[in-house]
Amino acid sequence: MPSGGVRGDIIAVLHFFIPPITFTITYFISTSLDHVVKLFPYISDTGTKSPESCLFTFFLALYSLLTLLVVYTRWRIVANRNVSGRATPRLNNVAICCGFAAAFGALIVASFQETSVLIVHLVGAGMIFLFGIIYIWLQTIISYKLPFIKGYTACLCHFRFVVACLTTGSVIAFFFTGIFSYTENNKSTAIFGLSEEVIYALYISSTSLEWASVGWLCIYFVTFAAEFKHVRIGMPVIHTEPRTIGFSQMELDSISTEGSNKF
Repeated sequence: MPSGGVRGDIIAVLHFFIPPITFTITYFISTSLDHVVKLFPYISDTGTKSPESCLFTFFLALYSLLTLLVVYTRWRIVANRNVSGRATPRLNNVAICCGFAAAFGALIVASFQETSVLIVHLVGAGMIFLFGIIYIWLQTIISYKLPFIKGYTACLCHFRFVVACLTTGSVIAFFFTGIFSYTENNKSTAIFGLSEEVIYALYISSTSLEWASVGWLCIYFVTFAAEFKHVRIGMPVIHTEPRTIGFSQMELDSISTEGSNKF
């Protein structure tokens, strides 16, 4: 294992803990100040008002940056393997694009609160879940196609497959229960005329499924720690070309010639 830098599994574990810690803190602050309902509010509802909104924005932006780092590290690990054929490199390239899109969605959610710019906030949330699901499924396929990566086990691949299924199911259920609870709660958009008890049950199901979906995504990403412990992540290396400012090559040759004639 190369020396220097931070072990990759530490980054993966840190990436895993930031969302639950952040949302737990903002939940307790927002509920203690009566900014949201105490029973399963939407995650974004816990970070719409000050002071919890400041923590929500800061840590979610940090999470977005860590997601970029984790996605890029995973891409490099797969890209560095000698793979026969073109399928896996292509999947890997598509996966990193989806991972970056999901990370950008998290940054949008952090920057545009739902009480300020709802449409932009929803677009960011949609990017997280849509591209996040595509990313974890692509990584699941890649895991089965590359069994020789350090840290690989068959159980790990099967676990990723199960988590990907649970994440997908949770997100789909969250989407539909959220749509039904929102439309039925407004008389102008109600279609089925459901009772208040049913609408409230749909609301609780939707918020619970949102928390579960985020939890499953976090669990999937932390599985990379098994492979990241064999790599180290350091500062980026910047290569620059030496250049003398203020003198042309002809002037430098002239100075060199005059200097040699003096001796």
